[in-house]
Formats: sequence, structure tokens, C-alpha cells
Amino acid sequence: MEIFVFLCINIKVIRGTCMGNIIKDNEFELENFFAINLGLLCVSDLEGTLLKLSKGWESVTGIPISEMEGKRFLDFVYPEDIDSTLNVINDLGKDDSIIKFINRYIGMNNSYRYIEWHTQIHNQLIYAIAYDITEQLKLSEEFEEQKDYAQLLLDTVPSAVFSVNKSSRITSWNKRAEEITGYSREEIIGENCTIFSEEPCKEGCGLYCLDIEKPIYNKLCTIKTKS
Repeated sequence: MEIFVFLCINIKVIRGTCMGNIIKDNEFELENFFAINLGLLCVSDLEGTLLKLSKGWESVTGIPISEMEGKRFLDFVYPEDIDSTLNVINDLGKDDSIIKFINRYIGMNNSYRYIEWHTQIHNQLIYAIAYDITEQLKLSEEFEEQKDYAQLLLDTVPSAVFSVNKSSRITSWNKRAEEITGYSREEIIGENCTIFSEEPCKEGCGLYCLDIEKPIYNKLCTIKTKS
């Protein structure tokens, strides 16, 4: 009996020691994960206090994470985005998760970056992974500007001009095409080109038929108008 009790006590001690080591190992791995991760990881409490941030936040904001942890994350939100951020936080309390919410975060020298958030509540803590999409939005804005410029050029052409994709869906439509067909750009973009095409398109499409030599010049076509 004494041996049995002795063994039980030692087993408990060993198990306790093992569990303690496992916990320490997990904490060590978690610290390493946050330290070396280039992504934007964040843990906060339900009051919005930043408890843990990954190293990636320093490169995005220019602010050491030691100066961010322990503060409210609203302290770093762009002033004009605070109300929308608070609304999302309220929704987070109802749904437990928020996906693709975008706000602006203030960095050094009063600069700001656009951040896209994916968050989840677990055990009274908010876990989040975020993405800096500033450059992505900038490229998107530049693309839209170029697109508007291209449309402006198309609208100055005195002939009807349109383009289609590989699925025969209309992707651009100039002002002269609107005048000839009666279809506005807004109502025809995305439609199949058969909405207005007649002859010789029904016999064989000059765009997609491999047997038709291209480019095609001086070809008489019949189209349907909206009326």
C-alpha cells in the first residue's frame, strides 16, 4: 500500500510537471508566433484594450508595439472612422464575428493606412487578423481613373464602339452606341451582345468564329434597337 501511494503521488507530480511544461511551451510558442509573424495579429479585451500585437504592426504604423499594447485601439483609429468602428464593435457583440470591415489606422507623422479586419470573440477576448490594403485601394482608385479616362476617349469617337469579354458580355459602350441603339451604358453593360445583334452575327460571329478572317472591315451589319 505504501508503494502504491508513493507511486500515485509521484505520478501526480510527474503529470503536474508535464502539464506545467506543456503550458510553458505553449506560451513560449505563442510569444514566438506573435514575434516573428509578419501579419497583423491582434488580441484585445471587450473594452477595446490592446493586449497583444504582432510585430507586423510596427512596420505598418511606425509605432513600437510596446507603445500600443495596453492602450485602447480607438486611440489609433482615424477620427472620421471612429463612429463606424464603434458601430461594428456593437455588432460584434451580437454576431461574435466580423469579416472584411475596413477603417483607417493612424501611423507616424499623422499618416494613415487602410486596414481590413477579420475578428472573432472567444472567451471574452477579441481575436483579430488584419490586412493593410492601402496600396490595393490605391491601385483600384488609379484603375478607376484610367477606366474613366478611357471611357471619355470612347465617347469622343463619332462611331458606335463597344467591347465584349470571352462570354460575349458587353464590357464597354460609348455614347454614340447609346444614341444609335437606345440602350444606355448602365442598362447594357454585362448583357450578352445578342441583345442587339442581328445579321450577320446569327450566321457566324466575327469575333469568335475561327473560320472568319480578322480583322473585319466594311462589313454591313443589322442591329436591333431598344425601341
